Amino acid sequence: MTKKIGIITINDYGNFGNKLQNYALKHVLESLDFKVDSVRIESIRSESIPQKLLRLGPIGLTKAILLKGFSSVKKQPQDAYTQLLESRTSNFKSFAHKHLNEVFLNTNVIQDVQILNAYDYFVTGSDQVWNPGHPHNVLEVFFCTFAPKEKRIAYSPSFGLTVIPSKLQKYYQAWLIDLAYCSVREPSGAKLIKDLTGREVPVLVDPTLLLSAEEWAILSSPVTAKKYILLYYLGKVPDHVMDLAKELSLKHDLEIIQIFNKDIEETYHHGVEDFISYFKSASLVLTDSFHGTVFSIIFSVPFLVSRRVGEGIYAQMYTRLENLLELFNFNIRTIENLHLIHNIFDQDFSHSKEILEIQKGIALTYLKEALNIQESESNV
Repeated sequence: MTKKIGIITINDYGNFGNKLQNYALKHVLESLDFKVDSVRIESIRSESIPQKLLRLGPIGLTKAILLKGFSSVKKQPQDAYTQLLESRTSNFKSFAHKHLNEVFLNTNVIQDVQILNAYDYFVTGSDQVWNPGHPHNVLEVFFCTFAPKEKRIAYSPSFGLTVIPSKLQKYYQAWLIDLAYCSVREPSGAKLIKDLTGREVPVLVDPTLLLSAEEWAILSSPVTAKKYILLYYLGKVPDHVMDLAKELSLKHDLEIIQIFNKDIEETYHHGVEDFISYFKSASLVLTDSFHGTVFSIIFSVPFLVSRRVGEGIYAQMYTRLENLLELFNFNIRTIENLHLIHNIFDQDFSHSKEILEIQKGIALTYLKEALNIQESESNV
């Protein structure tokens, strides 16, 4: 009988990276001959007021309560942005329906608990499932505390930060110790776990990097016949980046296409398949995104990375991009180093495939051990 795996990850119908890594991890696990679902657990239990206070602090909790009160006020007629957002959400849900095999369960429902008990393993990750910003009850789900310890596997999750708040460290310590197999996406995450538990864990690449350009291209379709510079920014596009894009556009007769900008109706509503298509055919990518950089590498598209506009949490989140650039020896490909780059469109990717193959081998070795797969059983 085919064994079953439930992927535990962020359920977000608006984040490209989340859906892409979910798709990739499912694809890889299926290649190891498992039946794979993306399990969405509604809740282990509601987050208590003390837990909310612990996570948000007094001011944050007050704001949350006020916002909940405002949300109960009768909604105004839909504006253009709301309609655009609904279209975007619909496209994401369509992708999830076609490719992710989502199963929605609640640990408070007996029948759902029986379904959960039938899974042989739960794999949590990748993405920022261990970000301390999640509610306490959600973090419990992302550490698979609903399942027996021997079924809990972590594949390349990210903390999103380099420091766990002291008030949460005792919880993280217990959750991390109880994982049967543990890995992380960034070296900073491995250090966090070592400091908290004494446990040495491997650093594994984001699952999106386990699929080849050809495997990703299957999902793509032509978006435009013209050559273009792609801007993909999760934060505000810095003025100097936009100036650079306009200068290169004029000089090289390239269009500028910007995705994930709610002010640009033509592209904001686009879904996951469109995201892949835009990266596959771009002449140059300018981004502040981890997965924007990942897909530039996958499709061998010249890119420049810049820091997310903002301080505090955004500064810490840049670490994952620095780690990615270092892994592929692309440290120079940042806006800050623009003066060191002779030709922005000339980027050597000849070494990338070898690095990808090495990292894929390390990842598959980890998964096979965690899932108790003998070499003779696997097709990979």
